[in-house]
Amino acid sequence: MTVMNVAMVMAPNLFMCHALDLKSSEQREFVMAAGTANIMHLLIRYQKLLWTIPKFIINQVRKQNTENHKKDKRAMKKLLKKMAYDREKYEKQDKSTNDADVPQGVIRVQAPHLSKVSMAIQLTEELKASDVLARFLSQESGVAQTLKRGEVFLYEIGGNIGERCLDDDTYMKDLYQLNPNAEWVIKSKPL
Repeated sequence: MTVMNVAMVMAPNLFMCHALDLKSSEQREFVMAAGTANIMHLLIRYQKLLWTIPKFIINQVRKQNTENHKKDKRAMKKLLKKMAYDREKYEKQDKSTNDADVPQGVIRVQAPHLSKVSMAIQLTEELKASDVLARFLSQESGVAQTLKRGEVFLYEIGGNIGERCLDDDTYMKDLYQLNPNAEWVIKSKPL
């Protein structure tokens, strides 16, 4: 089969002919079929040239792609700088509040349900959770008499742990070194 024969077979599939009058002659149909077959023949013959993309279009696409990539990089750098700045600002603010509130080696124990809401306690090597409870309850006036030692417990909240009820024999200085960002709260155990 020659290229012209292939073009003759493919032409009706690519070129839709308009509805012709019933009175149109066969000669006219042959001319139209030959014209579409000729166009199809040229498309087949010059297909490599037709499918070749000019260099200027490729360069333009590459340039657009590079610009988009640079914009994305700039936006990402800007976002990372902002995140780093916010993190540093938060850390400085956090350090300044921690340093101003409580000196090194001192913990702040809170008891929101008691009359004395918080107390600073100096950490020593021998200080245990039971000693912290005893100090806090001994300084409570009125409420301490109604609260018994087995009813309230010292909790470690936050830092690198969620919430934990401390055993009476827990050494506070060692625990503070393991979790320096924790809050210390006295409260009763949930039922």
